[in-house]
Amino acid sequence: MHILTKIFVVLVALLAVATVPFVIVQASNESTYRTNYIEQKSAAQSAHDELGAVRASMTRTESDLQAQLAAADTARAKLAADLEAKGADLMRSMQDAERLKAQAAQRDATFAVLAESDRSRGVLVESLANDLGEMRDRAVAAERQLMEVQKQLEVIASDFDAARSAQMALQEQLQRLREAKATATARVAAAELVAADAMARSAALGASGSSAELPEPQPAPETAGVQPTIELEARITAVRRDGDTVYAEIDQGSRAGIANGWRMMIADGNNYIADLRIISVDTNSAVGIVEGESALRGSVEDGQSALAQPD
Repeated sequence: MHILTKIFVVLVALLAVATVPFVIVQASNESTYRTNYIEQKSAAQSAHDELGAVRASMTRTESDLQAQLAAADTARAKLAADLEAKGADLMRSMQDAERLKAQAAQRDATFAVLAESDRSRGVLVESLANDLGEMRDRAVAAERQLMEVQKQLEVIASDFDAARSAQMALQEQLQRLREAKATATARVAAAELVAADAMARSAALGASGSSAELPEPQPAPETAGVQPTIELEARITAVRRDGDTVYAEIDQGSRAGIANGWRMMIADGNNYIADLRIISVDTNSAVGIVEGESALRGSVEDGQSALAQPD
């Protein structure tokens, strides 16, 4: 055998011996990589579920806050109207008081002129005294009414300030909820990035081994909808299931302002169930596709509420 052949055989044997530890390490680490991938996938799914619960809770809280804000606006408008009416009453009372004072001054002047006549002094004195007493009584009544109106104005102003403070507090709480919602969304996005990185590493390692590639998880599709322009509440009157697609009919339509593409929330009391995307609108009814239904939150059924909340 030629010397070069012998050298080649020795080199091949040494290469085989050097490759054995790498093969052993790859075989021993494959199960560890698979376990890490499964754990990352489970963490991502948990984060998705947590985000769904947080979104439902925030949506309910945001709806309650919007309702409280609307009530505060109504109360503020009513208080403003009462304040304006009481102000008008106050002006009228002040005008009456000034007119009564002017009449009293005129009567006093007339009394002074007529008092110079001895023939009619007695009659004039009696008549003017009666008129003066009547005008004084009316002036006192006007002053009392003025004081009552001022007290009512103070109460209305205090109620108005309290309503305005409550409205500002509700707006601040709504802003904090929106910020918390954005934080939760960012956390889920970070978990998805970690899971995607783990899948990429597992796929790269699996490509060099003998095991088959694990399937890459796909996020659930979300269909964009149109944000409602008004607030309203409707009732689900019928639910039809066609394979994986669920249709729901509500008792409000174009007469109430509903339009195609609207995205509404389905709720059972205070519990969020799923979203409803409107695909067909009639005068007094509409039909939509249920999206995001989950067994954890419950299924869509007749009698549940469908809520529209503008941005």
